[in-house]
Amino acid sequence: MFFKRKMRGFACAPRRAAWVRASLLVAVTVCCPIAASAQASGTGMSAYCSVEDTGGHQIWVSQVFPAPPSAGAMALDLASEFHAYVATLGGAGNKQCVVASRAEAEATRAKVAEIMGKRVLGMRVYRWHDVEWTPSAATYAGTQPVQSASPMQYVYCRLTDVDTRTQVTSNVAAVAFPRADNMAHFAALEHWAKSFGAQAAASYQVDPSAQCIASDTAAEAEKSLTDYRHLFRFTGIKRVELPWVPDAFEPAAPRERAEQPSATTASGDDVEAELWRRIATSKLAADYEDYLAAFPQGRHAPIARVEARRLGGHAGGGTTPAPAPSDIAPPAGSMMSRVATEPFFQLPAATTGVSVERSGTRTIGTTAVATTLRVQRAAGSNVCRTANVSKAGAVATRYEGVTWAGLLPLDGTISSQSPYGSNDYTVRVTSIDSLEGQPFPLVEGHAFGYTFTQLTTDAGTTHTANTTSYRCVVGRLGPASALVPGLAGDETEVQCTVTFKDLALPPKQQVLHWYSAAGCFVQDPGR
Repeated sequence: MFFKRKMRGFACAPRRAAWVRASLLVAVTVCCPIAASAQASGTGMSAYCSVEDTGGHQIWVSQVFPAPPSAGAMALDLASEFHAYVATLGGAGNKQCVVASRAEAEATRAKVAEIMGKRVLGMRVYRWHDVEWTPSAATYAGTQPVQSASPMQYVYCRLTDVDTRTQVTSNVAAVAFPRADNMAHFAALEHWAKSFGAQAAASYQVDPSAQCIASDTAAEAEKSLTDYRHLFRFTGIKRVELPWVPDAFEPAAPRERAEQPSATTASGDDVEAELWRRIATSKLAADYEDYLAAFPQGRHAPIARVEARRLGGHAGGGTTPAPAPSDIAPPAGSMMSRVATEPFFQLPAATTGVSVERSGTRTIGTTAVATTLRVQRAAGSNVCRTANVSKAGAVATRYEGVTWAGLLPLDGTISSQSPYGSNDYTVRVTSIDSLEGQPFPLVEGHAFGYTFTQLTTDAGTTHTANTTSYRCVVGRLGPASALVPGLAGDETEVQCTVTFKDLALPPKQQVLHWYSAAGCFVQDPGR
């Protein structure tokens, strides 16, 4: 079964993988979600394009050039223009363009060259072609014809079942539906994959987990289908073609996700069920208190009261219970055990159960990133429960987990939604590699730092390890009540530089505040 999962993962579309990589960056930073790669504008940005022939083990890559004004995050038209040029050189395959700052584009291109140029048993994995190419003058002028809402796409579906040693593919079919910069594109592909998988299972008794691939031209689709059919030609897997035609599919109109369900659009029972679904796994007492405020006699009220008390909240009763012992029992030798005992991580005493929430919008490159952050100190411990939600264009990312002081993400989950669908990850610190200075007491001008390695695991059990370093300097002092109305106590600003050891990214800056009343750091989402 492991081999089967790996093969299905291998077949994933490369453009979807680009969004997965962007989501993983959020898992690395947690308190400072990076959305620079989520959306791009041509102004001041750079790009490079590539065409990867997986069957022929070749790749054609342009140099880095100034991105045209119309080049968005996915740059589909730009990729199509480059693919057409590569065709004149005798190449074809999976096309994509990377749009980023010049430094990021150069670093990413260099990383791709390093990976593709590796040698195995003295032979290069891929044959690399440097292509001197820039977009046409019409592209820079923005005079290219605008794509229609539902252009013609070329689709085929596929699956390989290792248990029955059977590969099932369809033919290529031409169908009018939105391109990959529209969420309806992926809804249609998912719908057709289920239909094709069901037919394949009925005809050949195979696992119905299928995938449908869409291309802009028939040549691209036929190339992709041929490469897939030849992928397992030396494994003894039987190849069959299933006659299949995509049916008419009208995706539901996209609906804006709301933090709270609206009582005007659903019955009381539906609203309660939806609210409980959203908070059932929350680690914040305030979420359960919100539920109890709305449904004091609700179906889940007894559980909500228990969870709210366990997490240090008011439990809807109006009186604050005595601080409970920490409900986070650190296993011996674990990272949380080290945080609980090592002097570097000892936090000043604070009233537990106080929730600090900040919201704001900042610009990364040309992308507006709206963020809401909430932290709450766990009773009797040095950890804070953290919930961050960031939205940048069509990408929404949510982190929930346990952190040291709101700074070091010990254990948590990442949920990312993009035009490519949803992705879920777990993130966990596996080692604390170095400590510098001493954070507390916070004295203006003092510096401290730490380096840690974090393991990110997606739903397919793919593991990615990244090492990150924080270097922080204590800044100004001021009353917390001036920034968070109603919250008494001192507030101290800390400015941190975050460096990603394993990623080709420039250091990022964070501005955080220590709220003594809450006993946690909170990022300033507007800076």
